[in-house]
Amino acid sequence: MTETNRITLRELPLAARLVLSVFLISVGIGYISAMVQIHFKHAGKGDPMPTPADLVGHFSGREWPLQSPEVEPEPEKKAEVKFVPPAIMGNELVAGAGIKWIIDSRCAVCHAKDGEKSEPLLDTWENVQKLVVKGKEGKLYKVITAEGTNFNKQNMRGAFKTKHPDWKDDSKERPAAELLAEREIERLTLIAWVENGAKEEYYGEGKFFPIPETPAGKAITKEARGQANALSKVVTAGVVADKPEDNATSGKKKRSFKSKQISLESLTQSTHAHLLAFSVLWTVLGLTFAFTTYPMWLRCTVAPAVLIAQVLDIGFWWLARLEGIGPYFALGIMATGAVVGLGVVTQILLSLFNMYGNKGRAVLVVLAMMFAAGGGLVAVKVVLPQLEAEKLELSKGE
Repeated sequence: MTETNRITLRELPLAARLVLSVFLISVGIGYISAMVQIHFKHAGKGDPMPTPADLVGHFSGREWPLQSPEVEPEPEKKAEVKFVPPAIMGNELVAGAGIKWIIDSRCAVCHAKDGEKSEPLLDTWENVQKLVVKGKEGKLYKVITAEGTNFNKQNMRGAFKTKHPDWKDDSKERPAAELLAEREIERLTLIAWVENGAKEEYYGEGKFFPIPETPAGKAITKEARGQANALSKVVTAGVVADKPEDNATSGKKKRSFKSKQISLESLTQSTHAHLLAFSVLWTVLGLTFAFTTYPMWLRCTVAPAVLIAQVLDIGFWWLARLEGIGPYFALGIMATGAVVGLGVVTQILLSLFNMYGNKGRAVLVVLAMMFAAGGGLVAVKVVLPQLEAEKLELSKGE
């Protein structure tokens, strides 16, 4: 079949064109929802979309603009008490632990608005309460007691072991056996807190939950307690704290932007999901545009552009992890993302208008005006107030 007598969109049956039209419109709505998700997942508070600094931090684990050397003065840090000294409190209670400290340090480091896993959130009491309100039937209890090694599927035991983001940093300073013994007591204490009602009176700064001698079904053994008491250098009379003099003497601390970087495990998951799903989606979108009546040079340029840009975009995710030049590849994600977005909009609009005559195009114009009006209403009533609320929250935090 030659270029002159090929099949075009206008020649398809009306039913087929209607199906394609609904498909194109649904892709457009889906892409808008993807932009909303990117805002909540990667953008800073009050920013509609991720900034260059957000992208570099997320994919490269570096600060932008690049700083050399990567150190900065840091104010003296207050002691961060995790356990209170052992004490007899009734017949069973022997010591206390900071529940908020454990959740913030082991769970919310990922499950936060700017964390690797934004859902479910564990950064406030209100969010924690949603996961503990049912006790043993609650989400938190199930994931911290689940067996197995799959960290991302309903099992958060790994947050207290080597899967935790700061494990490598901590294990450089202390033996792994010490860390495992201490964190297992943290986990068992969290379990005991839930089993005893998950009361808010034990959650908060300066509040401590008494560690039961034998939490229901999960006893903290004498051996484990002995290991915890033997944690020399960091434990004195049952108190675990970051020593203020460590920071006071140096006056500087290494930046830890690596904690913002997406993990290899999550990056791999996102890569295969995006490549498989978008390869199909952008191919169908490109093929639809390829059967329009626009000039060949335009069809051959625009039709494959989105798919090519998407593959480059994902490639930049990985190249951004390279030492030295990685941050510049992270910045390239803004360009490839813009090409994908512009290409999607171009292919949808031009394809829709090419498959109908004047009457059909008039209907499309009316639909476009309705969508624009609805989008404007959502922007005024939902989007802008959300951004203002985020900016206000950010200013209060500062």
